[in-house]
Amino acid sequence: MQGPNNPKWIDGRMSDPNHALQSLRLRRKLGKVHPEIWENIKRRYNYTCPACGRIEPDIVLTKDHIVPITRGGTNDPDNLQPLCKSCNSRKHDMIKKYPAKEIADAI
Repeated sequence: MQGPNNPKWIDGRMSDPNHALQSLRLRRKLGKVHPEIWENIKRRYNYTCPACGRIEPDIVLTKDHIVPITRGGTNDPDNLQPLCKSCNSRKHDMIKKYPAKEIADAI
């Protein structure tokens, strides 16, 4: 069943509380990413969202898992990339790696 005929359909959206709970449990099991590691990842991407090109501090970069936790991803630094909230939300649970756009330091 699709749309309003589906029993999980609530207010124009699908609702599956078990999915959200499972995701939360997986995140807790993996632990937190050390702030220094997260800062290094953001620096590698030049504090820019690689999906839309917007730069901090105009936006807040969030931790995005290239392979989502719900699909077997980990908190390993190689599986993390910085995305702004809207791009991270739009990516949902797709597996997509954006290349780092490193800019050489001017001397």
